[in-house]
Amino acid sequence: MESHPWRIHGEIIDTCNCEVICPCTLGAPPTEGKCLGNVLWSIDEGRYGSVDLTGLAVVLAVYAPGPKFDDGNWRVAMYGDERATSEERGALETIFLGRAGGFFDEWRQLTAEVVGVKWLPIQVERVGRKRTVRIAEVLDIEGEGITGPQAGSCTQLVNPPFRKGAPFPANIGRSSRFRYEDFDLHWEAPGKACSFSEFLYEGP
Repeated sequence: MESHPWRIHGEIIDTCNCEVICPCTLGAPPTEGKCLGNVLWSIDEGRYGSVDLTGLAVVLAVYAPGPKFDDGNWRVAMYGDERATSEERGALETIFLGRAGGFFDEWRQLTAEVVGVKWLPIQVERVGRKRTVRIAEVLDIEGEGITGPQAGSCTQLVNPPFRKGAPFPANIGRSSRFRYEDFDLHWEAPGKACSFSEFLYEGP
């Protein structure tokens, strides 16, 4: 697909098998020596050239073998919103697989293999401090932000060296459910790191 200027804005929900707070965000090795994560981007407003991406969602499953998250050799699976048209699907693949520059170009350079791309129903719930993400039989996430010092607020991580929603503060939480299984990838790690924050990316 021909490259076009693009911009997406919304909320990112990030869940992995590391302990709270995920040490990868601080440049330290993953809790268990490898990071097994699923990251969702819910696009509240977005465009790729003239293609409107508002209201769509994408999830990346990331197997990062370590010894640090950003050492690369990732294996990645992409899941796009089945409601997307063929034109929107092309735009989302181009952006999220790093072919359009910007934030995801860095992730492309860390990826050794894209194991597959699927278009499935993605269910997202964002209510208060609670977040839920489901993809059919593939992914089930439920998490909640850890209460901050003020009533109703979340504990936040600000300005870490590695942040998927940069430059916005991450609301730190913990998963109550976290299970993923597809292709030859499988992990289940409830009670571990979960975070959510605003994001804004653009390119190329």
